[in-house]
Amino acid sequence: LAQDLDISPPTVKSWIQHLERLYLIFAVAPYSKRLKRSIKKDKKYFFYDCSLSNSEGGKFENLVAMTLLKFCHFNEDMTGENWNLFHFRDKEKREVDFVIERNNAPYWVIEVKTKQDNFNKGLLYLKEEMPKAAFFQISLEKCLEEKIYGIQKLSYAAFSERFIKY
Repeated sequence: LAQDLDISPPTVKSWIQHLERLYLIFAVAPYSKRLKRSIKKDKKYFFYDCSLSNSEGGKFENLVAMTLLKFCHFNEDMTGENWNLFHFRDKEKREVDFVIERNNAPYWVIEVKTKQDNFNKGLLYLKEEMPKAAFFQISLEKCLEEKIYGIQKLSYAAFSERFIKY
């Protein structure tokens, strides 16, 4: 970002900290526990107001990020358990949008798509690495619900109705 804006990295860091303090954005840290070659530095940032994203896919991913962040905070408050929201990316360019931990163990792994299509290689990779977690590929559009390779494909509406409890 500093290169794109032609400003110093400390200035960008300061701006981001101000935006976080004003509750305009929040960070999702990378997940790297016990996973070889995961990228540990880059955080992903989302808006608290998902309408500020600049594309349909960005708005949808931002909406899911907000839903999952609220879900984690609610469960921490209600149960006293430790809930955390992460994203995953490694040096082989495998990515997954969200990893939720419950008491320091992978609980849900979620990929977000505007249209339901094939599983990405990140989901399939993490399925082998985290066999106890539940895996989801969530789409904006309605879709045929199915479970393939232990990964459940379903719409955001169905996911929210069945799994997000406040």
